[in-house]
Amino acid sequence: MDAVRAFFGICVIVALVLVPIVLYLLPAFVAMGRHHPNAAPIFIINLFAGWTGLVWVICLAWSFSAVPVAPAPVLVRVPVREVQAEEEEEDDALAIARQSRALEAQRAKALSQVKTRDARIARQDARDKACLARGIARDKAYRARGIEPGPLAWYHALSDLSQAAVLGLVFAVPAVVVVVLVAWHWT
Repeated sequence: MDAVRAFFGICVIVALVLVPIVLYLLPAFVAMGRHHPNAAPIFIINLFAGWTGLVWVICLAWSFSAVPVAPAPVLVRVPVREVQAEEEEEDDALAIARQSRALEAQRAKALSQVKTRDARIARQDARDKACLARGIARDKAYRARGIEPGPLAWYHALSDLSQAAVLGLVFAVPAVVVVVLVAWHWT
C-alpha cells in the first residue's frame, strides 16, 4: 500500500511540475513541431518574457503563423558532349602483364577480405562470451537476493521508492509526449 501511495504521490508531483512547464513552453513546441524558421527566437522570447501572459499569447500566435514553403528547385539540362577515345594497340606482353597484375590484386583483395572477416568473427565471439559471462554473474546475484532472473528482475531488485519512481516515469513521460503531439497536431 505504501508503494501505491508513493507512486501516486510521485505522479502528482510530476504532473504539477511538468504540465505547467509544457504549457508555458507550448508556443516553442508548436514552432519547433511546425519547423518554423523563427523557432529559436520564439523559444527565447517565450522563455524569458512569456510569464507576462501577453507575450505568451503573441508567441503562440507567432508560432502558428504561416511557414514559408521553399520553391521547388529548377533543373537545367546541360548538353553532354560526346567524347571520342582513341584506341591504342598494346603489345601482347604488356597486356599479359596487366592481366597478371590485375589477378594478383584480386587475390590480395580476396585474402584481405577473408582476414578481415575472420577477425570480425573473432571479435564478435569474444563479445558474445563476455556478454554471456555478465548474464550468468547477474543471474547469480539475483538468485542470491532471492529474485528469480527474468525480464523484470531488475525492477524487483529496486527499493519500493525506486519502483514508484520508475512507474511514475512510465506514466508521466507518455503523458507529456501526448500533450506535445496533440499541440503539434493542432498546427
